[in-house]
Parts: sequence; structure tokens; C-alpha cells
Amino acid sequence: MPVALAGKVKLRFHLYYAPKRTLACDEMLKKAGVMGSLVIGEFPMDLVPVEEDILSLELSDGFNDLFVHNDRSSLHTVAGSVNKLQSLFGLIPNVKYKGSMSQVVVESMALFQKKRQAEGHGVGSVEPEIDTLILLDRTVDLVSPLVTPFTYEGLLDEIIGITNGVVKVDAELVEDDSDKAKKQPAAAGLVPVNLNSTDALYAEVRDYHTERLGAHLQNKAREIRERYEEFRKKNASISEIRDFVKRIPGLKQSYAALQLHINFAELIKRTTDSKAFTDLWHHERSMLEGQSLLEELEELIGCQEPLLKVLRLLCLQSLTTGGIKAKSFDLLRRELIQTYGFEMLLILGNLEKVGLLRRQDSLFPVATSSAFLTVRKSLRLINDNVNVLNPKDIAYVTKGYAPLSVRLVEIAATNKMTHTTGWKTIQDTMKQLPGPSEEFSQAPPVAEAPGTTRHAKWDM
Repeated sequence: MPVALAGKVKLRFHLYYAPKRTLACDEMLKKAGVMGSLVIGEFPMDLVPVEEDILSLELSDGFNDLFVHNDRSSLHTVAGSVNKLQSLFGLIPNVKYKGSMSQVVVESMALFQKKRQAEGHGVGSVEPEIDTLILLDRTVDLVSPLVTPFTYEGLLDEIIGITNGVVKVDAELVEDDSDKAKKQPAAAGLVPVNLNSTDALYAEVRDYHTERLGAHLQNKAREIRERYEEFRKKNASISEIRDFVKRIPGLKQSYAALQLHINFAELIKRTTDSKAFTDLWHHERSMLEGQSLLEELEELIGCQEPLLKVLRLLCLQSLTTGGIKAKSFDLLRRELIQTYGFEMLLILGNLEKVGLLRRQDSLFPVATSSAFLTVRKSLRLINDNVNVLNPKDIAYVTKGYAPLSVRLVEIAATNKMTHTTGWKTIQDTMKQLPGPSEEFSQAPPVAEAPGTTRHAKWDM
């Protein structure tokens, strides 16, 4: 009987696309001959709350899709997510953007809003809770992601790797002193550790410079020990003992978190104290100041340094000097292929395609060769006197270099507070950066006031 039924049952499988269904995937399923067995749906997973104050689309391949594969679907996902925010928190009254991709997002948002208004679903009834939307293309600031961070969270991501707020580390890094004393063999594989604001200590120190981190963790350890010692030496009453016992779980949790971050801090210190790390920082800083380190790059390739390290420095050199002269470029490319394999041809080609790497074909440097120099000076991106222990400038995060994209947001926010005209105060600098710029205000449409949307447009 079961055999007979098995022949009559038609199995169907459910397939859900995240965040949306695509024609390309449908075509692949048709070619595979499985469309008839599938029930297809969409799971519009867009904004992910990775922190209390951070919503992320987690589009890790977005830049690659846009500039290598010319796939702009991620831009519509971004526009849809912003429109969702506006439907929940009201129409954002002030919008600023820089870059051609940001322009596409703004245009897509406008089309969506017009469609919603035509259907009678405007956002005018919701009181705005967000004052300003700032959209920046990644291509506006390609330099900052290549610079090594010096904050606790930044170095954890650099050394171990943080994915969706989770790091995977050896079990021995998670063990506390009592576990190590038992000398039990560590479990095979890696242990996941959540890194977010639910860990009060991590929330406190995640943005600390590494030079500030060690002393702070030592103070925390001293505080916990003093709490235990204070109670142990005290002739406590029954009620005081009961209150202390209630606090023990919290103290143990605090101690476990402290031990974890001490282990992480020791791992980071072993890395940052190494000569290789110090040399890397000096190379990056020299390039940010406009120096040419082509000989040093050749030496790194000859020593077969990690490929990612070499490519990051190569791209940083190209971006800060407006490209690499043809003769030097060809020499470095040849050495990279000989050292790391023929797949370097595709990698280098893609880096050129997305603008991270540029070959100077002209004998005379073009205007872009001085673009970063101009922007660096006008926006004060290099700060030699930053106080990493009590920072007043965002440049502390890299021990002296302020990320360009952060500077642009700072200027927009500061000027907003002082009632000046936003990025227009640095219009000459903005012209050195790629893509169009626009600042405008928006308000819900009303019949008696057709001119409520005011634009102040200035193309770059």
C-alpha cells in the first residue's frame, strides 16, 4: 500500500527568494527543469536591526554587484528600505546625497512615493521622527575602508572577522580562569561569540582606542575584586548577605565578560605589537600623506606577504596619488602574477573596473592625481595631535586619519545645527569628489501649497 501511494504523491518544494525574486534565477530554474516542482515566494528581509541604533541591509556583495556585474537591483532594495522607514517614522524633511548611485536611490524613492500617493497611501499623517537623510556612494570614499583601524571593535573585525555581530574564535579564548585550571581539552572547532550592546562591557569599550583599552579593563577587574573583598572583610548582617547573594549572578556574568574581553585584548596586543603591524601602519600613513612607496610594495610582493594586505596597500597607493604610472603599474602587475598566480589577472582587472586601481597612461598626471591631496587638506583628514585617550576628533579611530565619509557627515550635521547651508559651505571640495550632489527639503503634498518641495541642486 505505501508503495502504491508513493507513486501517486507529487512532491512540491517551497523556495523563497530573499529579498526578492529575480528573472535570472527563474531562468536558471527553468533550464534545470524544476520549476514545476516549486512553490516560489519572496521573503522581503531588508532592514536587519544589528544594534539598538543600527539597521543594516547586510548586502555584503552590493558593491561588487554594482560595479563588477552592473547589477543595480541593490539600489532598489536600498530605496525600498528608506521608504519603509518613512512609512513608519514619517517623511524625512531634509535629504542630502552625493554620488550617482545615491541619485538613483533618491529617484527610485520619489517614484515609489508618487505611486503610493496615487493609491492614497501617503506618509503625511505620520509626524517625522528622523530629521535628515544622508546618502553617500561608496565611491565617494574608497580610501577609508583600506586604512587599518585602531579601535577595539575595528581590530577584532580586522584580526578575527565580525559577521552579523558574531565572531568565531578558538574555545580557549572563551574560557575563564577556572576552566583553564581544570585543564580540560578544548572543544574542536570554533565557538561563536555575540558582540553587541547586550554585553554592557563591550558596549562601553567597543569604540575605545587600543591604547585606552588595557587600562580600562584593568580598572574593571579591580572594581570586581574590590566588591568581593569589601564583603568578605565586612561583618555583614543576614539581610546584607542575602542582598549580596542576589548580586552574585550579575557579578559572575560581569567577570565572565571581563575575562572574555581581556583574552581578546591580549590577542589584539600581540598583533599590534608586532613589527609587521607597525610597518603596515607606517606604510598606510605615508601613502595618506601623498608619498610613493612602490619599492616597498615590490618588497612585500617578493616576500610573499598575504595577498589581501598587498592589494589593500596597492589600492591605497593608487587612490592617494591618482593612479600608478604605467611603467611601475606593469612591473607590479607582472610580479603579482608571478608570485600569486594567473588568477591575479582577473582580480586586478576587477579592481581597475571598480576604480580602486588605476594605471596612469599619460606622461602628465591628470587632475585626479591631486584630488585626494586637496580633499585631505581642506577637510583636515590628517590630525597628528589627536588624543587617543580622550578623543575629540574622529581621526583617533585610525591613529591620525579621519575617514572622509565621516567628515562629510560631521559637516552636514554641524552645519545643520548652526543653520548654515550644509555641504554648500565646502562646495569646492565637493567638486573634487565623484558624482552629483543635491540637498533638498521635502514635505507631504497639500492641495493649497503645490510648492512645498524645495530643491537646491548643484551638480558636480
